[in-house]
Amino acid sequence: MSPEYLPQGMAYPESFGILIDGPGYLPFATGYENLQRLARIRNTARRAETEAAMVAVGLDPTLRQRVRNYSLGMKQQLGIAQAIMEDQEVLLLDEPFNGLDRSSVAEMHALLRRQRSEGRTVLFTSHIGADVDELADTVYEVDRGGLARVR
Repeated sequence: MSPEYLPQGMAYPESFGILIDGPGYLPFATGYENLQRLARIRNTARRAETEAAMVAVGLDPTLRQRVRNYSLGMKQQLGIAQAIMEDQEVLLLDEPFNGLDRSSVAEMHALLRRQRSEGRTVLFTSHIGADVDELADTVYEVDRGGLARVR
């Protein structure tokens, strides 16, 4: 896929699920409706995959609550659901535990371990050492504008 808005010769990474800091959603729509709209862009995630992704992160796909009324943690869970709903090979997650309560963090840890055990590559950033220690095989730190391998 090479959308018109990308520079010539560049292609959209085909198998990346990405969570950026503060993803934008349509505030008047439900979480499920937002994910369905995003799924239609590439037509790879059907209703069942979208629902399964929401359940996997602890969200109820039938919840009629509008995203504008979601807590920070619920928005974070929705972002992670978006990243995993298309069964991508690589997950790139920016601060995936931000805004999550303790039980949700434990659920996300389990989810990311499952993703890895299913053969996906999981790259994540975190300022929380316990998350890094528990989940990361290889660790890099940003050091003076560059990356330094820690382990």
